[in-house]
Amino acid sequence: MEDKLDIPSFLHELHGTQSNWLNIFLTYLCALLATLAVLKTTDSGLLLNWQKYVLIALSIDLGGGVFSNFTFATSKYYADSFKRSMFFITLHLLQPLVLSFIFPAHLLGITFCSVYILTSALLLNFIHQPEHKLSFAVFFTFAGFLSLQINPLAFSSALQLLFSIFLLKLSLAFAVPWHVLGSQKEKSQEHSL
Repeated sequence: MEDKLDIPSFLHELHGTQSNWLNIFLTYLCALLATLAVLKTTDSGLLLNWQKYVLIALSIDLGGGVFSNFTFATSKYYADSFKRSMFFITLHLLQPLVLSFIFPAHLLGITFCSVYILTSALLLNFIHQPEHKLSFAVFFTFAGFLSLQINPLAFSSALQLLFSIFLLKLSLAFAVPWHVLGSQKEKSQEHSL
């Protein structure tokens, strides 16, 4: 049995109320890897220092958020409160807004991708059947990835990567109640024994 850690209340949005060392470590490792990848694909010579720092903060949030939102603890934390999950989605309006200040030449593409991702997350939030939510989340994520690949708006590599992570975070990792699906799988395995 793995040891559960009680998470301080100021970190509940990141890790839920209880987690374990492995999930915490992997969350921050994903944040680091996403940040390094975004910095590698960004022509940082064209950015002002404040833009670089904001881009690093966004990368940390998105990269860590992908892994964290797949965990049982974070999934349960947001699923327990419709208000909390709506606030989480609404809070993610800030990221595209900030990206539009860093990459103003890509305003149209940022707007298009953000509207798609946020709309899919909102729609998924209103689907109550976990299996249906998972099916639609996979569909929205798949369609979003395809759209990013054939994007006629010529995104930079960094923006394409950021929106891929943003899509994965909101439309699949956050939107699906992984804690419920995991519990259902365990129950079905118990019944088959």
